[in-house]
Amino acid sequence: MPRQRSPCPSMKAYSAYYKGKRIEFDLPKTWNVLAVAEPKETKPIQDVPRQLRDTLEHPLGTSSLRELVSGARSVAIISDDQTRPTPVHILLPTVLDELNSAGVPDSRISVIIGRGTHRPPNEEECAKKLGEHSVRRVSVKVHDPDDANGLRYLACLAEDSCLDQQPCGGRRFQDRNRQCGASLLRWLRRRPKDNSSGRLWQGNHREEPCPNH
Repeated sequence: MPRQRSPCPSMKAYSAYYKGKRIEFDLPKTWNVLAVAEPKETKPIQDVPRQLRDTLEHPLGTSSLRELVSGARSVAIISDDQTRPTPVHILLPTVLDELNSAGVPDSRISVIIGRGTHRPPNEEECAKKLGEHSVRRVSVKVHDPDDANGLRYLACLAEDSCLDQQPCGGRRFQDRNRQCGASLLRWLRRRPKDNSSGRLWQGNHREEPCPNH
């Protein structure tokens, strides 16, 4: 149980979960702490792979994963990195098996680890995050947001803010990403009188120039 009081009269005791464990710390009483979030207690899933398969086969509000990837030449799966406690190593094998059943072999599946501003994970951390068997099954790549040469311009969201993507595969994969990105950004930036919010690509995937470059 967390302690209720701080040994220092000018401090107040708090606790929080970090890396699966509860840690205790003190903050000055003069600080305006708006809220303390606690995880909600729920009953654990007894058979995670079975529940996941059922969810992928009968999702809410969309088609099954098999139907969504029907006819796909390749599939990219985005994963968080080693700093997040999500159990990807438990979930990923079932997802890969479902993709195989839909006609997508392991050789055409890539896992992209989005590290954001964190340091790149090493091989051991990738294996721990994704599962040792999974990293041997499919291609694993770590997205590098600092590699300007590996990024492709998509659009300008604001006057000084541009959205880039890093291509992670062959030409077909890049072209499909373009289409998805363009469709999403057209919806996000629909401003009738704003010339800078026009279509991102016209005709056969032709890029419009960036107004800020």
